[in-house]
Amino acid sequence: MKETKPLKKIHPRKIRELADLARFGMLASGIFHDLMNPLNAVIASVDQLSTDPSHLPETKEHLAKAVAASRRLGEYLSNIRRHMRPSEGQRTFSPKTEISEAFAILGYKARTARVSLEFSDLSKRNLFGNPLRFHQVVLNLVSNAIDSYDGPDIFKIPLRSVQVTLSEAGTFFLLEVVDHGQGMSPEILLKIFEPFFTTKKNSRGVGIGLFSTKEIVEREFNGTISARSTPGQGSVFSVLIPFR
Repeated sequence: MKETKPLKKIHPRKIRELADLARFGMLASGIFHDLMNPLNAVIASVDQLSTDPSHLPETKEHLAKAVAASRRLGEYLSNIRRHMRPSEGQRTFSPKTEISEAFAILGYKARTARVSLEFSDLSKRNLFGNPLRFHQVVLNLVSNAIDSYDGPDIFKIPLRSVQVTLSEAGTFFLLEVVDHGQGMSPEILLKIFEPFFTTKKNSRGVGIGLFSTKEIVEREFNGTISARSTPGQGSVFSVLIPFR
């Protein structure tokens, strides 16, 4: 207990930086796994061209596959570069784009957990602020939602999905992340936004993800975040961000 007291005195900005590093470290294996898929597609397509360049229709097909895979590879590398930069400035951005990129990064994690990621865009407006910070909010919440399906009997759950919805509520953007996993008790729900509180086992969590998410929502976007949950039925995280 005494060892955790100095940690809780760390400045919120430092905790956020620690969260950024921890998040990238936890996702790195999945990111580089997915990097290999488009890279192998490029290699296979170009190799096919070098061994049998005689048929023009097939040549065009292989070139198209190589170009598409190269673009995908570029998207992954761009996402990695963004996470390694300290910050981005505030500007108008598309939340849909940031959510799509978060889905791409979490694709491997979702597939291995047999969880589908679903997105409903019910708002046509853009957001103003730091796009990378919004991206990190989505990444944290969706990653946690995928983790909610982790457990000894979790594959018995019939509906294995994470639903992300972006809509409007009065003068606010409303971002909701819904899972149908293990859920949380009222006692745990009261503590989830506290620094260094975690229910994850086997060193899978350090207890700074949701704290960092709350800091970003409140400080970067002047918004609020809340959660409701039922044990055995799942959880809903709601983020309200005022229009600017």
